[in-house]
Amino acid sequence: MYKKIVQEPLTFPSHDIVPAAARDLLTRLLDRDPQRRLGANGAAEIKAHHFFSNIDWRKLLQRKYEPTFKPSVVDALDTENFDHDFTDEIPVDSVVEGNALSQTMQDQFAGWSYNRPVAGFGDAGGSVRDPSFASIPE
Repeated sequence: MYKKIVQEPLTFPSHDIVPAAARDLLTRLLDRDPQRRLGANGAAEIKAHHFFSNIDWRKLLQRKYEPTFKPSVVDALDTENFDHDFTDEIPVDSVVEGNALSQTMQDQFAGWSYNRPVAGFGDAGGSVRDPSFASIPE
C-alpha cells in the first residue's frame, strides 16, 4: 500500500461518478510535492478552486446553509446511523504492560512537557498565560 501511495498514479472511477472538477481538486490536494500541492499557499487557494465555485463562504461561515441530510438522532447514545458491523462488535481493551515507548524513544522527549489546552484559553501549547489574556483576572 505504501508503494502505491508513493509511486502509483492516482486513478478514479468513471467521469459520471467523479466529475472533472472533483478529479482536479483531489489530484491537486494529493500532489506528492508539498510545494505544488493545492493549499500550500493557504486555505484561500483551496476555497478558490472551481470545485467550490457554488459555495458562498460567508454564508457557510454563518451556518446559513441547510444540510442536505439530517440524520435522525434519538439521544446522545443513539448509534442507529452507524453500521451495525461496528456497533455490534464487542470492545476489547488492549492493555499495555509497562512503558509503551522504549527508553530510546523516551529519551527523545527529555526536558519536554505537555499541558493540554484549556478550552477557549491560551495557545496551542495549552498556556493560559497568553499575553492576549493579560487583562483577564485569574
